[in-house]
Amino acid sequence: MRLFAFILAALAVAAGAALGQVTSGDGAWIGRLEAGGHELVIAEAASGADTHRRALVSRDGTVARGAALIAVPARRSFVIALEGFPELWEVALDPGAGPFHDGFVHSYEAGMEESLAAEEGLFARQRIVIDAPVTGLAPMPGKRYAVVGTRADGRRAVINLAVKREIAVLPPE
Repeated sequence: MRLFAFILAALAVAAGAALGQVTSGDGAWIGRLEAGGHELVIAEAASGADTHRRALVSRDGTVARGAALIAVPARRSFVIALEGFPELWEVALDPGAGPFHDGFVHSYEAGMEESLAAEEGLFARQRIVIDAPVTGLAPMPGKRYAVVGTRADGRRAVINLAVKREIAVLPPE
């Protein structure tokens, strides 16, 4: 079990798990939290120029802070945990991403999408509602679509990014 924890910690460092700044898997983008952790800023790594800025606002409209920010190279995205809210954001670093719908969708039939709001393309945000807030994030070793979120009580939630929900809760170490 300690080896698993060591591997998770090493992967978190390698992937850039930090509150401050992370680099995308392909090295093209740098993500960071600014304004006291209340804004996500994405910059081009080559030039350092800011290309995207977004306030962190929870699903219920409350201004939030980022608790953790990681790069998920296999999905070409950044994942952010919102402090004190049972919500993650996955922000796409792919111009062909999405559409990501907020809320329920009546129909996914081509050309017939009916939803309240959707984002697509580069920097599109996908909200992932989880059972309880997490204070830290790390990639799940060997799993392209999963991250591990650490809760305040030490339990770890395995979150599948493809199905947008928790799939397991692991005991504290």
